[in-house]
This record gives sequence, structure tokens and C-alpha cells, in this order.
Amino acid sequence: MDVLEIIKEMKSLPKGTLVFKKIKGKEQPYLQWTENGKTKSKYIKIEERKKIISQLERRKYLKESFDRITEDITKSDSILYVADDMACYNAVKQEQPLISKKEIKSGFSVERNYINSKAYHDKFAKLPLSKKVYERLYVESGRLLEKVDGTNIEKMIAISARTGNLIVDNLDRKGKPEHTSFNKKEYGLIEKSNDMIIVLHNHSYNRPPSGRDLATYAESDKIKISIILCHDGDVYAILSAVPEVTEIYMMYYDELKDRFGEENARTIATGRLEKLNINNRLYEIRRL
Repeated sequence: MDVLEIIKEMKSLPKGTLVFKKIKGKEQPYLQWTENGKTKSKYIKIEERKKIISQLERRKYLKESFDRITEDITKSDSILYVADDMACYNAVKQEQPLISKKEIKSGFSVERNYINSKAYHDKFAKLPLSKKVYERLYVESGRLLEKVDGTNIEKMIAISARTGNLIVDNLDRKGKPEHTSFNKKEYGLIEKSNDMIIVLHNHSYNRPPSGRDLATYAESDKIKISIILCHDGDVYAILSAVPEVTEIYMMYYDELKDRFGEENARTIATGRLEKLNINNRLYEIRRL
């Protein structure tokens, strides 16, 4: 079996372990698992026990097979530390610059000279989109970078992949360092749209797409392209991802988070996913 076959079968099987709880003096079997950081359990009826036990054994065997296939990947794990300093260019006068001049600069300031250049604009023309849509995407990218310039806060915008029209953004909400998402109301506007969407958000530390970014793309049937805007002018586009990417990334993350902490677990899990993708074509990321 190859990696995708293993993951597809694992997704069809129950997660967790078999535990026994004493109920009215008798030990009763429960299926126990962790979901969103919380431990959950489910009573296993008598008629289901044989099947559940068999499925758990099969999942354990598949996980061991997956670990053997990816053994070389896990051996080369390393925790990456990203410096938060980057060069800042002197501002130059331009007509209608994408990013305005700021008096205060920091390690999270955007590379104004480059992002205001034609070379940066032309990156968006490389996308498989109509001129109308990629031009609007370029403008919205400038609006987002203007908002986050000089901070480590992440923000997000969604536009129609068909018309380029703005659907929703979270620019005026309080943001978080290295994380962004739409709230329930904002997501509702995306659900109401009949169009596929293009999502763009920034990475203040100038990192490529994370495993979490790939997982979000993979589990959505509304996102056509996911754009990551780095403050140094790099632009990455997630163009495809098989649904199993989410399962693989979360399996790595869950395995690592207790040993390395959540942030380092995300970094290592992303690195494993990148190495696995080399031979398995799980997703496509294009650096524009």
C-alpha cells in the first residue's frame, strides 16, 4: 500500500483506544479519543465490540505501516527557529504606491520598495486567473499588507475567483500573531456566495505556507487558490491538495505536540509533510 491508500483507509476507521470504566460495579468498554484538546469517550455496545476492536487493531497496523514508509522523514526532524529581523529599504517616491511610507520601521515592516515595484505586480499575472481577477487580487494584497505593516499580526481576505469582487475580510478585527481565521459571521458570507473563492493572508515571519494552511485548503471545497503574502515580498500560492493532507498533518502534529510544544510541533509536522510530498504529490505550492 502507498501513503495515500493507507491514509484513506485510516480515515474510515475509528480513532482512539479501548478503555474500561467501572459502571455499577462492572467494567464496561469505551472508545476514548482526543478532539480539539479535549478527551472524549463513547460507550461500545455489546453487538459493536468485536467490530470496533478489529477496526482499532487494523488502524494500529496501518499507522505502523505509515511510520515504516516515512521512517527516513521522521529521523531528520529538526526544530527551526526563524529570526524576526529583516532588512528594510529606504522609501522611494512613486505615484499611487501599493504600500505607503511609514515613519517607524520594525522587524515586521514590509519591503516597501519591492512591493511597490512592477516586478511584484507581475507576480500575480502568473496565476491561472483572468486579468480582472489577478489585478483585483494585487490591489487586495496591498490593502492587507498596508494594514499589517510593521506588526506580526496576521489578517485575511476572501475574494470571488470568478469576478474578483471582495466577499469578506477581517482587517478591522483585532488580530493574533501568526494566526488568522474568519469568524462565524464572516464565514457565513463565504457560504452565501455561489463562487469559488481566493483566500489571502500574510506571514509576518516570511515563512512559506504551513501545514495548517495546507490542511485548511485541503478540507475546503470553496477555496480555489490560497495566497500567502510574506512581508519581504515573497508570494506563495497553494493550487491543489488532496483531502488526505489534513489527516497526515494532524497525525504528525498530534504525535509531536506533547514532546515539543504546539508551535514547534506545527513546524516539524510541516517539514515532514514537505518531505513526504516530494515523492507522493500530495499538494502543489507555487512561489510566484
